[in-house]
Amino acid sequence: MTGCRRCTELLLHCHGTLIRHGDGTFECTEPDCGGDAALHEYAVSCDELQATCCEVEAGRDHVRRLTG
Repeated sequence: MTGCRRCTELLLHCHGTLIRHGDGTFECTEPDCGGDAALHEYAVSCDELQATCCEVEAGRDHVRRLTG
């Protein structure tokens, strides 16, 4: 089993998925994310998730809104 290449190379990164909102803000699925959009390998728009933009989902209070 291979590990994360960025972890192996000791590169700063986030394993979460960045969610881009129509209002220009971002949120990450990882609770301890530092908030830098450049640290994410995976990103989707809230439209792709069929979510209502800028609406807080019940049970996901660990998701932090980020500007970027």
